[in-house]
Amino acid sequence: RKKEEGLVVGTPLPNKGACSHFRLSRRWLCFPCCGRAFPCPVCHDEAVKGEHETMWASRMICGSCSREQ
Repeated sequence: RKKEEGLVVGTPLPNKGACSHFRLSRRWLCFPCCGRAFPCPVCHDEAVKGEHETMWASRMICGSCSREQ
């Protein structure tokens, strides 16, 4: 899935994982409800806009190296 999202292990995430909602964040969250990664829960909710019920993120991707933690 990381390859589909344009993530390359060993390279930083876009903006090192930060977004407009969480400017100091340095990680992305992986959501099991859709299997996608987003910088924050607000970004996830904006992207899916009611397509499915949101579940808590269960995994994290490091903003510095794009490795799952």
